[in-house]
Amino acid sequence: MIFIGNLLQASGSVFFVIPAGFITGGMTGVALVLNHFIQVPITILVAALSAGFLIFGFFALGKEFALHSLACTILYPLCFNLLSLVQAKVGLLTEDPALNALCAALCYGIGIGTIMREGAASGGLDTIAVLLNRKAGVSMSVSLDVIEILTMLPQAFYSSKQSILCGVLIAVGYSMLVDTVIARGKSMIQMEIISPKYEDINQMILSRFNRGTTLINIEGGYKRGAAFEVQTVVRPREFFAIKQAVLEKDPAAFVIVGNVSEVSGRGFTLEKKK
Repeated sequence: MIFIGNLLQASGSVFFVIPAGFITGGMTGVALVLNHFIQVPITILVAALSAGFLIFGFFALGKEFALHSLACTILYPLCFNLLSLVQAKVGLLTEDPALNALCAALCYGIGIGTIMREGAASGGLDTIAVLLNRKAGVSMSVSLDVIEILTMLPQAFYSSKQSILCGVLIAVGYSMLVDTVIARGKSMIQMEIISPKYEDINQMILSRFNRGTTLINIEGGYKRGAAFEVQTVVRPREFFAIKQAVLEKDPAAFVIVGNVSEVSGRGFTLEKKK
């Protein structure tokens, strides 16, 4: 599934975005900006950037993050290069900008959503978002949106108005589709965490991830010891980061995970209290 996700994501860039001249974000967007100024082939730039961010992630975030990112770091440039050879043979699939934008949004949305649903870290520019979250407590969703804008902005200075509009529509479209693929509508993920370090875990979820929690009195069935369970409901895009952070606090933590079909209330359908 991770391979299929990377194949779809690379297809969006190779067959629709790049031939049509649209602006785009992420790793491909950085490669397009660099290609405009230094004329190095985009395939080489994508491979070099992927390797560079993997090394950066290893030193900045540790071996475990690098291992989680390894699959996508290898698969995306590989798919990108192979599909580029195919695209060179078949040429532009359609000259209709709207159709190109629609196909690109579908490829990106389904591809990225599939990768994230499988729990793989895409590495690349996501490394910066993870670093900001761990070191400064910045929300990953906010960081990713800002990074997307910053990678698209330089392209706007030398692209046509049509390319800019289509690029923005693709970004909005695939962002909505990613949430749909991962969450399957309005579903959320409920986490029940049992650990002697419940105070640290509770505080970490509240402050670092800005998610509400509930502490529930429990009694162990074997030793009959009193304890607390930390219960929280999170968005699918946040789940893997929170789970990893919990296991960093307590590798032996007992974590129960379940899908919730819909959630309403503060922090989801209502504004969070200040």
